[in-house]
Amino acid sequence: MNKVACLSCRESKRKCDAKQPTCSRCTKTGRICQYELFSKRKPATNRYVQSLKNRIRTLERVLKISNEAGFENYKSKGDNMYPNLRELNFGRDVLDHSIQSDNETSNLKVNAAHWNLKIKDGRIFFEGPSSSRYIPSNSYSGAKLLETSPSVSHFDELHLRVFQWYFEKMNLSLPLLDETLFFSSLNNSIEHNVQADFAPKCLINCLMAIWLLYGDKKHDKFRLLAIEQVNESMVTGGATLGIIQSFILLSIIEMINGDESSSSDFIARAVAACYHLGLHVTSTDLVRMGKLDYREAKLRDNVFWCCFLVDRMRCTILGMHPYIYCTHISIQLPRSSESNVSSQELDVFRDTICFSDLQFRILQDYYSVEFSRCASLNGPDSEKKAHVERLLQLSAGEQLMEEWWKNVSSKSRFQNNKSFSAAHLQIYILTYKILMNKPLLIHPVQCTTEDICDDLPISVCTSAAKEILDICSKYNLNESLMLPQLIYGIYLSSIIFLFNRYSSNISARNEGDRSFSNGLALLEKHTKARKSVNIYYCNLMMFEKHYKNSFQLSTNSDQIVENENYSQYGSSAQSSHSSVNEFNKVSMPTIAQSLDEPNSVFDPLWSDFSNFLGPLSMADENDDYLANLEESISEKSLQNVVWE
Repeated sequence: MNKVACLSCRESKRKCDAKQPTCSRCTKTGRICQYELFSKRKPATNRYVQSLKNRIRTLERVLKISNEAGFENYKSKGDNMYPNLRELNFGRDVLDHSIQSDNETSNLKVNAAHWNLKIKDGRIFFEGPSSSRYIPSNSYSGAKLLETSPSVSHFDELHLRVFQWYFEKMNLSLPLLDETLFFSSLNNSIEHNVQADFAPKCLINCLMAIWLLYGDKKHDKFRLLAIEQVNESMVTGGATLGIIQSFILLSIIEMINGDESSSSDFIARAVAACYHLGLHVTSTDLVRMGKLDYREAKLRDNVFWCCFLVDRMRCTILGMHPYIYCTHISIQLPRSSESNVSSQELDVFRDTICFSDLQFRILQDYYSVEFSRCASLNGPDSEKKAHVERLLQLSAGEQLMEEWWKNVSSKSRFQNNKSFSAAHLQIYILTYKILMNKPLLIHPVQCTTEDICDDLPISVCTSAAKEILDICSKYNLNESLMLPQLIYGIYLSSIIFLFNRYSSNISARNEGDRSFSNGLALLEKHTKARKSVNIYYCNLMMFEKHYKNSFQLSTNSDQIVENENYSQYGSSAQSSHSSVNEFNKVSMPTIAQSLDEPNSVFDPLWSDFSNFLGPLSMADENDDYLANLEESISEKSLQNVVWE
């Protein structure tokens, strides 16, 4: 509304203060105060006029070919009854055909019941897709696909407990599900006996399997049933959001179980389904046109980024190439709203996505130099050259990380936000530091009393390893979907402490023994991931064997205490948060000394980056122990909650 004079003041040519709803002069004189309304909106374009004509022709065509059988049924019921549009099958064939033939919305399931006529104030309204001309860019218009008020009246106590546990704890680290759409879709499927789009049976069984797995109980029954259902759904109905969510959860379950092959298979199928449904393409225009619900559009983006993050986590642990590359992705990164405190976890999720992609690209280039060095048959000169290239790439990677760290929100910094997501991001960063610096470690560690520097590779790795153990011992981070990354960080920290146990400095050696015992104790606590933990134990034993056979300490070799049985470390381990004041007195070799004395023997500190997390023979030795685990829920009590 422009601040202009009212009609009464304009006619009498008097000064008007333009107050609303009545100006001062009209209030004093008792006149009717009216203002002339006008809009600055530009006239409609020819393209918009043509689109309106097309909609009119579509409406006329729909009205013309309505099903005649419906009118006959209406006549037989009596002339005083109004026709039911659902009985008339109003426009269903034409609308369904037009929706399915549209290339942009071929995967959208728009219910034709939302397209109907209504009479209001004597005028007929056709509720089809709303025009985008009068819709603001930041608003949503269109009929909602489902009710947004979650109801849990249809579920038993066990399901309620599982759902509540997942959304309160697990969904914070990886926002894979939308609570409102999940419960709404499930309620709708139970009431109308239809397939739930956002809560299929395979997804519910995946949630049950994760709940049992994290509770250290047998979960194979639900896991195998979910795999069977998701394979059947892919054959009969094709990919949906619920199917992709099930693939991601199954990949995490198999990763925790130590089955790398199955984990990679599920995440690969999830990536293929994401691209098939176009989750990497923005759906902003479809939301504006009313063809897609705002919540569903946001869920599509979150599902894609969850798939992206799990794929990057797999690459970091296994040293493999990713299935998703950041090309042709038009969707936006997750953003939190200041009004909603719970959604602020999306900031940490966004920064974790950016870090996972950046650290993988740096590690991929960095370890390609290691592969070229090991594959070459040249002499020491080529090794020195490769060592210099590693130092240059390490410096370039640190510079890129500094640029990323400047843009990290305060909620993602662990010192500001002691949350699950921020803690896992911090462990992710520390794991990256170890992976970048451990190829530069020289065997054996020659410690002197001078040239102490915190920037040396051994200092960076040791500091990062101690911080990982400190975070894992102080906070309970087990109930998170990023658990495989957490266990891998503890495993890398144990390798660094195993490396320090062969230092020529007694204080560093003793500190390495204590920290290594604490690391083994933390690994033993993750009984839910006992298969992958057993694989990590096997790798640690192999590294210890190579240390003993390939490296000899230059001084004080008679004081080294060899440990033949690793089980006593875990049983006699104390708290992992130990004092490390003596370690500050240790001096490490300089970079110049490292260049003069290159290492050409087997180095397990970088070879474990491409370790195979497949089932090993030693991992099967504990089958008797696994079979005797006590379960709080018997098989009989679980028969009624399986969604077959």
